[in-house]
Parts: sequence; C-alpha cells; structure tokens
Amino acid sequence: MKKIILLGVFALVFWGVTAQEEKAPTNFLKNEFRINAFNLLLFKSFDVTYERAITAESSFGINTMFSLEGASRFEEDIYYYEGFTLTPYYRLYFGKKPYAGFFGEAFAVFASGQYNYWGNDYYPCYNCYSVGGYGYSLKSFTEFGVGLAFGVKLIRRPNFIVNIHGGAARNFLNSTYGPAVTPRASISFGWRY
Repeated sequence: MKKIILLGVFALVFWGVTAQEEKAPTNFLKNEFRINAFNLLLFKSFDVTYERAITAESSFGINTMFSLEGASRFEEDIYYYEGFTLTPYYRLYFGKKPYAGFFGEAFAVFASGQYNYWGNDYYPCYNCYSVGGYGYSLKSFTEFGVGLAFGVKLIRRPNFIVNIHGGAARNFLNSTYGPAVTPRASISFGWRY
C-alpha cells in the first residue's frame, strides 16, 4: 500500500513539473489602465487602476479611489465610508492568455473617510460633525488593512479589457471610529498598451 501511495505521489509531482515546462509567451503588452464603472455609476466615486505584468501569470498594480461627493454622499441610500483609498496589489492569473482569466489577488489598502458614529450614553462621539437632515454623526478615520480578492479579467480585441472582481480587507488601525472591513469591488473597463 505504501508503494502505491508513493508511486501516486511521484506521478503527481512528475506531472506537475512537466506541466510547468510549457513555455509562457514573452512578447505581449504589459501595461494596463482601467476605470471602474461600478463605483462611478453606483457610488459616484472615481476609481482608476494601473497594472503592469511581471510575467504571463502574475502582475502588480496600484488603484486609487476617491468620492466625488465628499461628505454629502451619506445622504444617499448606499455609499462607501471611504472618501479616499490607495491600494497596491499583486495578482496571480490562471488563464491561458498572458495575465488574463481567473485570478487571485493579495492587496493592502490605505483608506481615509468618515464613519457613521451613533453616540450614546456609553460611547459619546467627541469631535463629530453632522451632515444633512438625518443627524448623522460623522467621525473621520484613517485605516490600513490587508486583504484578498478574486475575479476574472477578459480580453476583447487585442487591447480592450473587462475586469470583474470582489474582495475585502481587514483593517488594523483606529477601528473604533472606522469600519473593520474595507470592501474591494470592480466592474472596470480598460486598455492594454
């Protein structure tokens, strides 16, 4: 029985090593610029991304998002607490085309904004300010978090990109006045050059 298991493990390792020997393309466009239509239309936030391929299976990039409405965004039904984010990331792709297809992403996020802080007898809100007629008590925050995201990148015509992904980061700073989790969602369109 041990010999069969050992032979099976050896066969899987050998198969994995030979699968790695397929030559990845080296002559492909490595830079990409995208605009997130999801955040622009739904949350009225300008969200842009630059991505650079390291290899055909991996890339790194930087994303920035800022609210176009400032603190008045809290008068809407849905909104981000974050007024500004800066997000460097690393992606690992599982598609057949160079840095396309399904991917996993590890990222860090620096975020600042305002958080709805409802003061009560136990936790009064000091240095808060109100917005609109709803009586929101807003407290400014700055957060840093790390997280994971998953998604898919589709290529149409050699240079047009559609990127769909979602994930979340766990925040580690000042979580008393800010959200414990920062979302990361995108339906973005871009150009590879």
